[in-house]
Amino acid sequence: MFKMNRKIEYALIALKHMSRKRPGEISTAKEISDTYGCSFDTIARILQVLAHNGWLHSTQGVSGGYIIIKDLAKVTFYDLSVLILGPLKLVRCLSSSCHIKQKCNIVSPVQNLNDQLMAFYQSLTVHSLIVENQRPAPSTSIELNVPLKELNHGLESLPSSQSESPQILKRDNSRKKQLPQKESSLIHPQSLETETEL
Repeated sequence: MFKMNRKIEYALIALKHMSRKRPGEISTAKEISDTYGCSFDTIARILQVLAHNGWLHSTQGVSGGYIIIKDLAKVTFYDLSVLILGPLKLVRCLSSSCHIKQKCNIVSPVQNLNDQLMAFYQSLTVHSLIVENQRPAPSTSIELNVPLKELNHGLESLPSSQSESPQILKRDNSRKKQLPQKESSLIHPQSLETETEL
């Protein structure tokens, strides 16, 4: 329903391309157009608008071009939209006269929706949109935020038979190690031969 305008897409493409350049390295409209397959005329007009409003610095001449001089972390997606397209209006009655506006029963809800959308656009910085953030992989371990005192208290509250069970198992294992191994109860074939001879 809310489709991004192609001019806004081109503006973000250009800004991201230039933000990845080394400090002081210029970019041209032809370079951006050839790299991403964008319309040269549209890119050129967008760069001129950004430069005229202090987002870019332009250098004239054969080796001229544009560099970013605006802190993109301090400007929002709303600022960029208004700069390229003008005031944000969802429906005609918010920007021009409508022949049913006097009788329309959704003017107030639409105005409320428009205000909330503008507030959302104002919460998004251009920098956050064009910079790829790498999120850490989710942890598979489970952390129990239980104080050590509570764990000790839980062990002390166990019955004596349960709390002493580890010591009993340890004592039984030590006794098993000390016991001599019994001779096998299997009958050897040699003993069978001697019995048959007798």
